Amino acid sequence: MVPTMVIVRALLDDARAGRLPAWMSAKLAEVGDQSLRGLELMTRQGLKIGFGTDLLGHLHSHQTREFCIRREVQSAVDILRSATSVNAEILMEPLLGRIQPGCRADILIVDGDPMANIEVLAQDGRGLIAIMKAGEFVKRRP
Repeated sequence: MVPTMVIVRALLDDARAGRLPAWMSAKLAEVGDQSLRGLELMTRQGLKIGFGTDLLGHLHSHQTREFCIRREVQSAVDILRSATSVNAEILMEPLLGRIQPGCRADILIVDGDPMANIEVLAQDGRGLIAIMKAGEFVKRRP
């Protein structure tokens, strides 16, 4: 399962800001509540849950909010697994989702502890000290 709850919240923001028809607000709020309940149920049942956002265009800037939304019903470790090893498993890509020799590790070095505060991953990159893609640094704070 790959629930994408941030899309509903981002569209709800647009509806409340007058960028979508007013009648959509109530419907989107209900869908958002039901999505969260569904995520809670899937988590309790032990389903494998991937991480995605389904955001396009101007809504793409909301993608890191998915971490915070999921925190309402999931533990930080479950969210991190969803965004890493579970997504790699869904893609059926054995060289992703692991930090070990022979794998194509993408590594984030975060300013903070995402296990204690998942919001460090929801700052649009501001909380990232370094990014390593396929073993090479692509971002490093001085």
